[in-house]
Amino acid sequence: MLFDFAGITEGKRLAVHPLAKPAVSKGMATDEKSVVDGNFYTAQSEKFVWTMMPQVIEALKK
Repeated sequence: MLFDFAGITEGKRLAVHPLAKPAVSKGMATDEKSVVDGNFYTAQSEKFVWTMMPQVIEALKK
């Protein structure tokens, strides 16, 4: 949410915990477990970080 307040997430899709969705105003909060949008890697909570590991590994290979 800090990045949203700073305006950095404007136009980006974000995986956000359901209770935090109302606080996101500039980014686009989704119900997905994890979302990769450009250089933003977000997960609803720590228990869903594993769902974006293939994308993280591919980004690290570049």
